[in-house]
Amino acid sequence: MRDTPGAPRGYRDGVNSWALARAREAVDSLPGARLDPDLLRREVARAIQQAVPFEGWCMTTVDPDALLVSSVVADNPGMGDVVRLMELEYASEDVNLHRDLMRRGARVGVLSRSTGGDLHRSARWREIYQPGGIGDELRVELAVEGRCWGTLEVVRERRGRLFSDEEADFALRLAPRVAMLLRDAQAHSWSAAGTGDSGPDPGRACWSSTPPFPSPRSPRTPNGG
Repeated sequence: MRDTPGAPRGYRDGVNSWALARAREAVDSLPGARLDPDLLRREVARAIQQAVPFEGWCMTTVDPDALLVSSVVADNPGMGDVVRLMELEYASEDVNLHRDLMRRGARVGVLSRSTGGDLHRSARWREIYQPGGIGDELRVELAVEGRCWGTLEVVRERRGRLFSDEEADFALRLAPRVAMLLRDAQAHSWSAAGTGDSGPDPGRACWSSTPPFPSPRSPRTPNGG
């Protein structure tokens, strides 16, 4: 991509390429196996936000064997009805559903791009995001070696700019590293808990064509997101 006209050198589509590099370094330096999975997700979100500004975020862990969201950490005041959001994600057809991103091999999706600029085409946006003042959404599957260990969604206010191709590409390139961090953090958590659980069985792919609906106790939103 070309530098944005009138912007300082190093900016493309309003994105600072040096900030992207620093964010990548910050994520690479995180000690996944020594961090609590919830704290890890907050540190990852903090690092990404320095380069890809957003007003709200949600990061899940996913059991790649059961194909279920196992926990959620979020800071998204505009995300009102979380139960309805889960229904739309798992029991409906909508734009950029996580299972569809994985099935298409895209693994990253920008809502404004996928709707052709008409956000009303997304039921998720009409029912949840629009009432909460949310505009664009970028979501990415946190997968490595064909297995999904989590998902990430970041959103901007309606008056904010849309997510750019460069920001989506950055999220896509960062996803395998974040997936490995989540995998290692969960393995360490299971070991520390003394459950004897060695983690999910290898070889299963993330998201079936019709993933089961998570139990009501699955989502955890410590900040009320």
